[in-house]
Amino acid sequence: MESDYKKILKSEVAKIVGFKQVARHIESKNLSLVILAVDADSFFKEKVVSMCKKNKVKIVNADSKKELAGLVGVAVPTAVVGIIEKVD
Repeated sequence: MESDYKKILKSEVAKIVGFKQVARHIESKNLSLVILAVDADSFFKEKVVSMCKKNKVKIVNADSKKELAGLVGVAVPTAVVGIIEKVD
């Protein structure tokens, strides 16, 4: 059974990839969801989780950076992806 975050990433929602871009959009309250790889660096994970809590952005875990990169179509492992459009 496919995870919800995989279905979301395969859909036509607007996505932001990478820590700096996602952090900027969290602070601007432009994101409805953040997807964070479980194997991301602990510094980034702590920062992202803290920012999401502060700004009331839902956060879910992805299986790995490599898988997350594949789902969003980038060549390098990706620790975090933000979803701009509203997700039910």
